[in-house]
Amino acid sequence: MVNIIGVSVVVFGLMIYFVRSRDLAFAELADMNVALVNSQAQLIQAEKMASLGTLTAGIAHEVNTPIGVINSNADISERCIEKIVGAMERCGSIAELESDDQLKRSVQALQKTNRATRECSNRISQLVGSLKNFSRMDEAASQRVDLHEGIDSALNLIQHELKDRIDVVKEYGDLPRINCHVSELNQVFMNILRNAAEAIEGKGRITIRSSAAAGQVSVCIEDTGVGMRPDQVQRVFDPSFTRKGSRVRAKTGLFSSYQTVQKHDGEIKIESELGKGTAVTVVLSSTG
Repeated sequence: MVNIIGVSVVVFGLMIYFVRSRDLAFAELADMNVALVNSQAQLIQAEKMASLGTLTAGIAHEVNTPIGVINSNADISERCIEKIVGAMERCGSIAELESDDQLKRSVQALQKTNRATRECSNRISQLVGSLKNFSRMDEAASQRVDLHEGIDSALNLIQHELKDRIDVVKEYGDLPRINCHVSELNQVFMNILRNAAEAIEGKGRITIRSSAAAGQVSVCIEDTGVGMRPDQVQRVFDPSFTRKGSRVRAKTGLFSSYQTVQKHDGEIKIESELGKGTAVTVVLSSTG
């Protein structure tokens, strides 16, 4: 009887020990999960800040150039107007005005600077419109949108990284509007496009193809860059993956893109061949 009681006490003690151990293990696992989620959030936030810094620098460059032209044209216009006023004061008749060579040159120069100023103003308006469309900060977070608009806005905002070096070929299909967090998906396309541009050494080409079938839409962005080895493709969504001087320079660009596409119940696939280029395909549901 004493032995049975003793064994029962031991078994009961072991049960308490294992239950407590299990609870501690669950608590530690929960803490690790919270830490992992926080780390992922920090990585994504770091990527967003890095991308914002690059985007801001690019936009500043793109805006400063036309502003410089507008300022220069304002000075030229002012001098032309002074010469026109002088000709009007100098000439005593319409016939003299019509034959005044300095007046003709001043009017022609004024017309030319006005055209250039209008072009620069249109470029700034285009950039502001693209930035607004890209961020969609004044609209609902989730809405039905045309993915092509976001891609075009992203291309316009990184034009300074492409012009005179990379040709962009658009092979757009007929896509239905899909329900998504538009600013987040726009960031995905910008990340992919920027990685494609960085992977191209010298001159090259980026081809964007889109299509819709069987309740899904797909967007494929293919570049003629340096490409990657199979082992690098397997690790490309790792937040620590980076190859200096190659396709992925921002450590978390594709990591955050993967997280965003997963959030939209989509899929992101990468095919790459070293020395030939890379194709990144984003597949999303068109029925959500």
